[in-house]
Amino acid sequence: MDLRSPSEFARDHIPGARNIPLLNDRQRAIVGRLWKENSPEQAFDQGVAFVEAGLGLLLARALGREIPPEQWQSSFQELAKRLQAEKPGTKPQPVENLDQLPGFQGPLVLGCWRGGFRSQSVTALLRALGENQAYLLEGGYKAYRHQVIQALGEPGTFPMLVVLHGPTGVGKTKILQQLEEMRPGSALDLEDLAQHRSSILGDVGLSPAGQSWFESRLWDRMRKMGPGPWFVEGESRKVGNVVLPAPLWSAMRDGVKVALTSSKGRRIARLVQEYGADPSRVEQLSQRLKFFEANLGAARVERWRQNLNVGELEAVAAELLQLHYDPLYAKSEGGYSWAENFSADDPEILTKLLSFQASLSPQTVE
Repeated sequence: MDLRSPSEFARDHIPGARNIPLLNDRQRAIVGRLWKENSPEQAFDQGVAFVEAGLGLLLARALGREIPPEQWQSSFQELAKRLQAEKPGTKPQPVENLDQLPGFQGPLVLGCWRGGFRSQSVTALLRALGENQAYLLEGGYKAYRHQVIQALGEPGTFPMLVVLHGPTGVGKTKILQQLEEMRPGSALDLEDLAQHRSSILGDVGLSPAGQSWFESRLWDRMRKMGPGPWFVEGESRKVGNVVLPAPLWSAMRDGVKVALTSSKGRRIARLVQEYGADPSRVEQLSQRLKFFEANLGAARVERWRQNLNVGELEAVAAELLQLHYDPLYAKSEGGYSWAENFSADDPEILTKLLSFQASLSPQTVE
């Protein structure tokens, strides 16, 4: 249960956490301004007033049942006085064995920015109300974030990787998804984690993740992966808005590189299906085409926009592949030595990739 404001939670949070803010963004800004411009005491009093006004709803959301005000108001007021006198500080003793708590129904772990006033006060209040399953997240989000950075930065964090390469439209993402369905824990889909296809048009129809949220999702995903080798798509160091951790990037560069091919017609069909899925994507695609004006000319881009307006997505996709994506792919990946080549159009592609994965050993990569 993350007690931080909605904007803090949106930037990054522990995957699976629920946001039940003690103060909303407007209230947090008011308290912060009072702290800077007036006094900590006035800021504390205003914060207490905000919290008390919304505490009934917060408790109901946290516990899944209504708590009558007469059951919590006196405890809250007593707690507020104590925290103010102590310039908030006391926190409940850690619980060594959650399963032995009286009336245990599962832990309710409360966290805020650094395990300070917000989570300490709500945890203490819940304990005072007899909710002994309430547990403080030691160090809060800040400690969690440190753990994620440390975990992703350790050398040797990633096993051997089978890196799938291929030109735009070959279907690498779809293949990763299908491999994961056939063998759970075998595929690491970085573009899904970043919510970006790692190209000029890569954010069309998506909501790209920031660096912190990407790293949280990556850390969470890694904990659910099976033993290596893992399948991953060949990417640059930067995927959309995010930069890959150095150990992951190193593992990808040293990984077993597999080339995927597909007919031009199949590639065009895949792109049309993906980008033409709904009118909003087509409109967004039309706007993004301006990025090609500098190299390919404003007249050509305007013609593409007219093609999109009349539903001729195939013509746009074909020229984009010919004039931009295929030359870019040939330049960036033309010098690679491939461990294996597969056709993405082969009905047995998934079986062949899994068989190739099973044949690998740590000695394969040199």
